[in-house]
Amino acid sequence: MSLESVIRADFIAKATALLTSIPAFRWDGEEQAFNEARLWPAIYISSMFLSTEPVEETGPDPVTYVVHPEVFIFVAAKDDATLGNGEDQCSDMLETLRRGIIGKDIANKGAAELFGGFSEGRSQALIEARMGQFLYGQSWRVTVFEESN
Repeated sequence: MSLESVIRADFIAKATALLTSIPAFRWDGEEQAFNEARLWPAIYISSMFLSTEPVEETGPDPVTYVVHPEVFIFVAAKDDATLGNGEDQCSDMLETLRRGIIGKDIANKGAAELFGGFSEGRSQALIEARMGQFLYGQSWRVTVFEESN
């Protein structure tokens, strides 16, 4: 299994363990989240992306890069008489994820941190709202431990 697959699988496991009653799906775009056939509330987890960052040059060696696996977690909820305001549900889910994942070891490969993956460098953002239905996202990066490279 690739590094990205292992890390993504652990993110899915951690997110679903934190929000046990909320179904999780693979992220397939906004229309998927707003499809009425879907369950509300729901969690969507993107594919793993890899970003690179140059390591500061300290001598004649060629420039090297650090790879950071990144994943986006989206939460969707709608206004509901029993569950409450959809926006509040999203906020609660995102806070639960933040508290439960930030700084944690991911698959013994690295530590999870929020990063500015959305516009204006925000780590969390409202993606879309439609008549009482809300979609928010969080951007996560794993700082890979040296021995995992």
